[in-house]
Amino acid sequence: MTSDGQEPAADRGAHRIAIVRPLLLAAAVILAAVHALGILVGDPLLRYAEILALLPLLAYGLLDALPAPRVALPAALTVLVVDAVRTVPAVPTGSYGWQVSGLEQPDLQASFVTGLSLTWAPLLFVLLLLLSAREGSGPQRHVLAVAALPATLVTGYAAVRLGDVFLGTRDAQRASAGFGYDAIKTLSAAALATLTPLALALAAIGLAAMLARQGRRLAAAGAMLLTLAALPHLDAALDAVPTPVYAGDRTALFAWDAITPSLTLPAPVPALTAVLELSAYILLAIGMTHSRAVPR
Repeated sequence: MTSDGQEPAADRGAHRIAIVRPLLLAAAVILAAVHALGILVGDPLLRYAEILALLPLLAYGLLDALPAPRVALPAALTVLVVDAVRTVPAVPTGSYGWQVSGLEQPDLQASFVTGLSLTWAPLLFVLLLLLSAREGSGPQRHVLAVAALPATLVTGYAAVRLGDVFLGTRDAQRASAGFGYDAIKTLSAAALATLTPLALALAAIGLAAMLARQGRRLAAAGAMLLTLAALPHLDAALDAVPTPVYAGDRTALFAWDAITPSLTLPAPVPALTAVLELSAYILLAIGMTHSRAVPR
């Protein structure tokens, strides 16, 4: 208080921020739930729900002291907003058309672009946060030791999926006496499709290890959720690669039908993926602003 009993302007500003930030966080959580529910039922309840969830989260992060470099978290959240604008659900037209199906060969560039389009924004988000998390993370060997097990599991899952795709395609190629799919080309396309989702998972694991090393447990939990969200994207990218029927399906644990869709709930796995991603962003925003680094 000042000598005349007035509250200093700085204190008034801090008080207003303390009131506004929980409201912004609540808005982000509610709109994230609306976005995920729209995906779950296959009909967006609010087309711009994802954008409207990320914007208050961006404002939430800007209203508190940020770790150096201060621009990392706002820039990372801005990337997510841009991607949300790019992927706004289209307005249903109710029109129908014919589609001719047939033997479609895998395309290497298209396969890579598929994986990239699914995960470029969260990958860039993680890479930008790594800029701020690397400061004070302690000796690098400790970070690598913490990240070794989950990184091995994620990489192993990707390798098993690629191996299953190759074996299934090779069997189909042999059954057709060499006519049809090329097992080597299909494997190459599948590997390119998984490249960006796998990079996202590994980068998120590294980020989680660094944040945990600093004592930012909430933010580290968010990074691990983003690692889990990368696995359905990996399977979705593989599903987009043209393969013989059922090739690779035996080892798919996070594909779109891992949770049986229904007419009422046609997209449970995509909805769960959205929940994981948005929860990760919220936890990371809270953890990067509230948690103070405590090296261990």
